[in-house]
Amino acid sequence: MLIAAALMQVVTTTPMIDPSLPAAVAAARAVVSGPARELWQDWENAPFGVLIVQPETETLFCHSGPAATFTPGQDDPATGCATASRPRTFAVGLRAAFPAVDGRPTVVIGLPEATGLTLPEWQATVLHEHFHQWQTSRPGYYERVEALDLSGDDQTGVWMLNYPFPYDRKDVVAAFALASLALAAAVEARGGPAFAGAFEVYMQARKRLAATVDERDWRYFEFQLWQEGVARWSEIEAAALSPDPGVRAAAATRRLSMLQQLKSPDLAARGRIAVYPYGAGEAMLLEACDPIWRKFYADHVSLKPLLDQARMACVIGA
Repeated sequence: MLIAAALMQVVTTTPMIDPSLPAAVAAARAVVSGPARELWQDWENAPFGVLIVQPETETLFCHSGPAATFTPGQDDPATGCATASRPRTFAVGLRAAFPAVDGRPTVVIGLPEATGLTLPEWQATVLHEHFHQWQTSRPGYYERVEALDLSGDDQTGVWMLNYPFPYDRKDVVAAFALASLALAAAVEARGGPAFAGAFEVYMQARKRLAATVDERDWRYFEFQLWQEGVARWSEIEAAALSPDPGVRAAAATRRLSMLQQLKSPDLAARGRIAVYPYGAGEAMLLEACDPIWRKFYADHVSLKPLLDQARMACVIGA
């Protein structure tokens, strides 16, 4: 989730951090610089600062800036990074990536028990948030987002969460359900003779969904699919390449959950959360057509141009 989080009351005690957490951060960094390196161009060189939020303190790992509000600590043996800490400022259950320290994109994440995650799921979530670090550090990201003209007077980024999209309007809910089922069918048809036809059926259902809302609302929805859906896809793909069987199992579970959510659409109940599996499903279609889409992903803030190109290759040219 990409947000600017609200500050909370500061507290002062500095407990020791569970060593399994910096070890999980180190493992996530190793996946990005190793087996998952080819997923995204220059992914391994994106900022990878991680702020772990504990009940009373926050501990910063692998940050490259001055971190003036923090007290420097010892180097961490697992990551090989410098550490720093300060009294807690952010919510203990936060899972996000935003310019939290020195204006640099930083993963901000609570402890597994506070976020409702197992340790392998926590590590996969770090991969998800690191994708946002890569995404937001690409040249022109903020200019392209600003050009969407969706933020209004909000300069914090919270509009990305609370934009008033008509998630519960009956015609939108119905069209989304049909598009989601068509997307699930196309995802399941990958690699088989029915894929081209299923892809085309989905693209027509997507077009009908877009027609249910005004252009500005659809611009927001497209952006969310591009931003959060592809982050979910990247999290799954990267975690699946981990040498840790627990993390690979977490990736498999999330892949299965994604497909199940597409098959049981409920936009009114899920709201914005529905963009995660939906956008990940679209990324799976793009990947099935041609992985070259990843080279052009960062030039856009919508998956539509990439889907149109994939349709030309996999449907019209099939």
